[in-house]
Amino acid sequence: NLWQLVSVDHNKYKTGVFGGISNLSLKLSNKSLLQLQQVEVEVLYLSPEKKKVNTQRIIFENVAPGEQLAIDVPKSSRGVKIEYSIKKITTKEFELAHAGM
Repeated sequence: NLWQLVSVDHNKYKTGVFGGISNLSLKLSNKSLLQLQQVEVEVLYLSPEKKKVNTQRIIFENVAPGEQLAIDVPKSSRGVKIEYSIKKITTKEFELAHAGM
């Protein structure tokens, strides 16, 4: 299952005194044997009450089999915590696979 072989993780980011997140980096790991043309990750920024206050889509492109790739995420003026998930994976072998998560 491709969804079990592709994962994303984050670094320790900074939270501003009045909210806002900076120095966030996401790292994608491709443990599959497939070249990933594009992987779309959705980042949700949450308030202290865990309500969504902002959303960003981060796109990883051309991730080779076995490769890890990191992307710096633009800072957000809102939120104190994040949640993230892979929304879409595109490969030449399967053309398109949508997230079921």
